[in-house]
Amino acid sequence: MTFKNLYICFFCLSILTSCNNQNSKKKVREPSQNEQQTDSKQLAPGEESAFNTSEIIEKLQGTWKEVQYPYRRITFVKKQVKFVEEGTQVKPDFEPFEIAQNCTYDNSNIKNVTSEQPILNLPHSERCEQLSVSQDSLMLSGYSLHTQQTYVIKYLKID
Repeated sequence: MTFKNLYICFFCLSILTSCNNQNSKKKVREPSQNEQQTDSKQLAPGEESAFNTSEIIEKLQGTWKEVQYPYRRITFVKKQVKFVEEGTQVKPDFEPFEIAQNCTYDNSNIKNVTSEQPILNLPHSERCEQLSVSQDSLMLSGYSLHTQQTYVIKYLKID
């Protein structure tokens, strides 16, 4: 995927998110009691989460800069996230996020997810991203309906 296609995808996503936030009448599905306890999908008896949610949240803390487009940043503070990029009409603000084993929204950009792959759920915009994080790099990925290709956005920790 070229940088131009990636930029177009995120531009369209920003517009859709903005419109969705202004006209949204959807209700967020309330997590079940089991989901509230584990911050992940409902687990079968004896099944454990394949990843440590607290550890992932700890690694996410701070500010991240996109590698290919340095004007796009993500800041995580506790269980809140703020996406910042140039040229958006709506001023970015912090919103809650969840780490789970599945997307809790009607979202078609997540394909071939395994239970080992953490998902970043964003309740405010009702969207999800596959997530991979280490001490100094973050990758958000999914499937673009616009390009009909898988995308991966790489970030480096700056703070």
